[in-house]
Formats: sequence, structure tokens, C-alpha cells
Amino acid sequence: MPNLGSQDARRRTIAWSGAIVLTVALVAVSVLTLSPGGGWAYVGALGAAGTNADKVGMAALGQVGVVYQGMTAVGGGSVLAGMILGAMATFIIDRKLNHAAVTAFIGAALAFVGLIHGPALGWMVSPLISLGYVMFGVLCLAMSRQEMQPAS
Repeated sequence: MPNLGSQDARRRTIAWSGAIVLTVALVAVSVLTLSPGGGWAYVGALGAAGTNADKVGMAALGQVGVVYQGMTAVGGGSVLAGMILGAMATFIIDRKLNHAAVTAFIGAALAFVGLIHGPALGWMVSPLISLGYVMFGVLCLAMSRQEMQPAS
């Protein structure tokens, strides 16, 4: 009779090491995809050309594929924002929706004071982005209350 305990342990070890690799890769990509400064690189480029976004116009920037306002909103504190978003994604993959919700609420607080998604520290720096994090956290909490099927 085969030793099923050792086969099961090997499967769990392989699955666990695969999850670790996936988690590390996801967090690394989330940090690297948000370039530091985000839209601030465009500010420097426009300044070097002797102009600014207001002179060029948001419509003209949009026609060439530059979503200037969106990039500046996402760009502030981009490394920390990437870590928050990566952590939320990792918790969701691991089916730890309560952890994802807590992380979303932390992201909401950080965005509210401008540590992420804001050009400077202050109060109510990015209230709509904070609201988005809160709504996502509430969604994660609601989903965590649902019965989940086991991962296959």
C-alpha cells in the first residue's frame, strides 16, 4: 500500500512553493509597474520644452495618448501604492479577503492624507481615490462572508 501521507505532503509543499513564487512575482511586478513619480516625468519633460500641461491643454495631451491627470493621481507615492495594490492582489489570490479588505482600508487612509495618489501631504488630498479603496474593502468583506469553493 502506498504512503499517501508523504504524497499529500509533497503536493502541499509544491503548491506552497508555487504560491510563494507567485506572491513574490506579483509584489515585484506591482512595485515595478508604477514608475516613481508617474505623471511627474511629463511635468519635467514639458518644463524642459518650455511649456506646461495647462499651456498644451489636457485635450491635446489626451489626443496623443497621455492621460496626464490620471497619471499624476496614480503617480504620487507610486512605490507605496504599488505595494498596497500588490498586497491586496496577493491576499485575493490566497483567498484571504479579510486581509485584502484591511489592506484596502489602509490604502484609503494613505490616499486620504496624500501618502499615495497625491502630489503632497495634506487632508483630503485624494478623497475619490480613498472612496474607491473603501468601496473595494467593503466588497472584499462582503465577498468573504460568501461560501467559497475549495481551490482545485
